[in-house]
Amino acid sequence: GVTLEIDKGEKYPEQSGAFEAAKIFCEVVLKEAEKRYDKFEEKNLKEIFEIGNKAVLNYNNLHGRNKKTINYFNFDLFSATTAFLLIKDKKAFWFSLCDSGVKLFNKNGKKIFNSPDGWSYFPKDWDETKNKKEKVITRHRDYRNAVKDGKLTGYGVTNGEESAIAYLNVGALETSNGDLIFVHTDGFENYFKLKEFVDIFKTSQEDVGDKLET
Repeated sequence: GVTLEIDKGEKYPEQSGAFEAAKIFCEVVLKEAEKRYDKFEEKNLKEIFEIGNKAVLNYNNLHGRNKKTINYFNFDLFSATTAFLLIKDKKAFWFSLCDSGVKLFNKNGKKIFNSPDGWSYFPKDWDETKNKKEKVITRHRDYRNAVKDGKLTGYGVTNGEESAIAYLNVGALETSNGDLIFVHTDGFENYFKLKEFVDIFKTSQEDVGDKLET
């Protein structure tokens, strides 16, 4: 779930609506993927995303959050970045949105695939002169799931907006025995630069937890 911005001195909500939105999205997408598993194709990736995104729309509506009611700051659409992976017959079907992603390493630890940067359409020269609150509002209002004249002009998240799918990256990868595939959030990005981190996962699943703890 995407962190909700709050005014200085405000207390962050104990129950995170963004967490619930992310949870709902994941549960719905997994359920829809399981329904299609036996005949899963690349086209199904966008289909299950749209169903999950609609579930987030319903959750936002349930909490009175829509374009007419939000202020794009401390009362905003609950949103989430996301990545997905389904492996069938050695083919890995994936999607990614914003700064959640998918990485594939071969058995030698060499990275051979990285999902696209979710911020590549966000303009580098957008107005940085505003204070923090104004910048957050501008970013959410003008760039989130933004599509102008058929072009992507910002970044994407799942929050119920139909235009979110325009930012969805999808694909299918051929895999081999010994490959390592990761589905991750941006907080792990720098860890993948460490060979030692990737090597942890070259062992049995039973041993991974122990190695991470040490």
